[in-house]
Amino acid sequence: AWAHVRAQPGGLLRTAYGVLVGDSKLVMEVFRNSHDHYSVRGYGSRMAASIGLGYLGQDADSGHGQQAHDINAAIESISEAEGFEKAYGIARTLLARLRAGGQAQAQVQQAPEVLIDLERLSEEVMAQLCRRWFGLPNGQQMWGNERHDASEPKAPRCPRDFVAVSRYVFGPQPTRRVEKGGQAAGEALQRAARHWLDSKPDLSQLPLVQAILKAVEPLKQAGDTSIAERTLAGIMLGFPPTVHGNLLTALMAWVSTRKLWDLQLLWPIAPADPFAESQRRLRPILLRTLMARPQPAMVWREAKCDHQL
Repeated sequence: AWAHVRAQPGGLLRTAYGVLVGDSKLVMEVFRNSHDHYSVRGYGSRMAASIGLGYLGQDADSGHGQQAHDINAAIESISEAEGFEKAYGIARTLLARLRAGGQAQAQVQQAPEVLIDLERLSEEVMAQLCRRWFGLPNGQQMWGNERHDASEPKAPRCPRDFVAVSRYVFGPQPTRRVEKGGQAAGEALQRAARHWLDSKPDLSQLPLVQAILKAVEPLKQAGDTSIAERTLAGIMLGFPPTVHGNLLTALMAWVSTRKLWDLQLLWPIAPADPFAESQRRLRPILLRTLMARPQPAMVWREAKCDHQL
């Protein structure tokens, strides 16, 4: 599809719902937005109708600049090595548990293999990383993938409901079903964040949440009473759907080409420094895979004024 767009005069194509831009130079012109022709306010409108307006849906002159600097700095203070270490440790523990359960099931069924559900594994890792960095899901106001009794009042789940919101907010033309599902999930997630903050949780081990609350405090004092929960939920929206989507896209590519088994053979059984090994053996291949199969497949902007690209 994008090869077709790039083959058109100028590398762009007008369609019924917008102009598709495939030429790399023009794509960067839209992203850099030096002439102030484009806006992310469309994301903001959909966020306002679901998880609550946050700075991911605001332009530099409409609120983004007030909050983004300090919060982004707090996010960026989590190094790649730290992120890897946490994810790697969680994944190893979960894999051991899944493998043990799979072996027991395989013995009962006399199956020759233990099957691992990679999507479930990714969801579990995302949920636990969110709990360590954001305090949610906590099994109360917001659930992860754990089981709950049917008699319990339902709570939104992380990462599943964030994925539903992401499809609605960031998809260029969501269906009515995606719209309704995203709006309902977003409202529930914002409500869960509010109830959790109202419960006065211990934030001493959650510096990222502390930074978020500190950044929005002036706006809260100025009368924006829901800014804290909206921003917390909105920052979480930027994490699990993106990472989960990229991981599944890469795994799907590796399984379909059988590259996954080649990579397993490349990985040492007991690496002395797993992060260093991952940088050397896996990162270049991962980047090439993601460049070939980007996730999301497209992003969108609204035109702020009539002009010709």
